[in-house]
Amino acid sequence: MSLELILVDDDPLNNKINSLIIHRVNPQIEVRSFYDPQKAIEVIMGEKLNSSKLLFLDLNMPVLDGWGFLEQLQQNNIPLNTVILTSSVDKRDQMRAEKYDLVKGFILKPLTKEKLENCLSEL
Repeated sequence: MSLELILVDDDPLNNKINSLIIHRVNPQIEVRSFYDPQKAIEVIMGEKLNSSKLLFLDLNMPVLDGWGFLEQLQQNNIPLNTVILTSSVDKRDQMRAEKYDLVKGFILKPLTKEKLENCLSEL
């Protein structure tokens, strides 16, 4: 079973760079990127989820931010392992993220090869 990573970030360039880093670490990882969080929720809700899917979620996005995204996952009982990938250095954001059972990690941008390898080894 191969790993699939879902990137949700309103910045398409961030998603592209993160995809390149992920494929550099492991070319076998399937990456799907969404810059529209509402579209991502709709797609995810229509899928069968399993432990081979991992979500990297930005917090600061217009219209539907990362917190709203997490709430929708939780309200719809979508058990998608999630890693927060954010530029927020506010400790309150990290503490808030830890209150969600589906949040398995918190990474500060930019994503690097080392941060990704550490995250994947912990999961």
